[in-house]
Amino acid sequence: MADRKAGATRDKATCAAKTRGGGQCGRPSGWGTETPGYGRCKLHGGNLPNQIKHVQTVRAAQAVATYGIKSDLPPTLALVEEAQWSHGHVVWLRNVVQMIDPEALVWGVVEETEKSATEFPGVDVKKMATPNVWLDLYHKERRLHLEIVKTVETLKLEARSAEQMNRLGALWRLVVEAILARRGITVDDGLVAEIQDEIGRVAGQRTIEGSAA
Repeated sequence: MADRKAGATRDKATCAAKTRGGGQCGRPSGWGTETPGYGRCKLHGGNLPNQIKHVQTVRAAQAVATYGIKSDLPPTLALVEEAQWSHGHVVWLRNVVQMIDPEALVWGVVEETEKSATEFPGVDVKKMATPNVWLDLYHKERRLHLEIVKTVETLKLEARSAEQMNRLGALWRLVVEAILARRGITVDDGLVAEIQDEIGRVAGQRTIEGSAA
């Protein structure tokens, strides 16, 4: 749950698509599209599905690098998965904070000094108004979660990632069925349903909450 900040990195300075005269388009990247600063301009296919997909992948890869996400998944899926993990962290930290005494959240021990070689041995305790470390972690992770979700929504990745997850899930199901068949295990409708449910559970396909409590 590191404190990571996103940065904006552009794909290219210009469209750079080949023109009829044999040169390169000098318009700004993404000129006339929904993603200025990235990809081709609108006159050279910047709004075509394949170009939109390219820009999504580039920007997702940049976000993955910025947030320090380590994943074997494609960048678009890795970003959505990180948003899901971050939401889980926020919920867990919120539960921890709710179990702490309200006074301890804003007032606590900041320094303890042991006095063993003095006339009156003991421990000097210094208290002051300061946010509890768990409360601080909760607020940091919540801000991070909202940043990642905003990035996912900006890139319109959730629907696309769900489609990719469905395709991967179908592939995993076929692989499992083939392995079971080779081992002589009959794959009936009940077993297929169980495999699908387990793949869905492991993949963690759930809606990302746009905000956290």
